[in-house]
Amino acid sequence: MKTLFGDHRTFVPHEELINRLDEVSRKFNVVILKSNLTVPYTSTFFELDCNYWDSVKEQALQDAIANDKK
Repeated sequence: MKTLFGDHRTFVPHEELINRLDEVSRKFNVVILKSNLTVPYTSTFFELDCNYWDSVKEQALQDAIANDKK
């Protein structure tokens, strides 16, 4: 994995990961791929992100929308 993706990884507790997956699936289509790998505790999740829209821009948009509704 490190060869493919370098150090771009984050460890997230299982419950938090499931909550994030649940929240994201309300807004976007989610694709789940399963393999026949049977090694315990080896789940790998990929969250695709675009380079032109980051969390700062998203928060600014959400704030503007919230202010507009007032």
